[in-house]
Amino acid sequence: TLLAPERIVVGSHTTIGSGAFLDGRSGLTLGQSVNLGGQVAVYTREHDPQSPTFAEVGGAVVIEDFAWVASHSIILPGVRIGRGAVVA
Repeated sequence: TLLAPERIVVGSHTTIGSGAFLDGRSGLTLGQSVNLGGQVAVYTREHDPQSPTFAEVGGAVVIEDFAWVASHSIILPGVRIGRGAVVA
């Protein structure tokens, strides 16, 4: 599933596993040779539980080159995953 695909940038040689959920509403950048496992969810928007109106907030997500995000991982708004990092 893609939300706001026009705001998602995918680098060369990047693989995206089946069933991935990619939220581009606040910007999503996947670097080169990134590996997203199956059922990974990347969110760039969320609700603020501290807000009296449950306001929507968010931030861009950047996953740098050669990172591996293992199956069923969840990445939240505003996160930057460094070059070559492994997330499980």
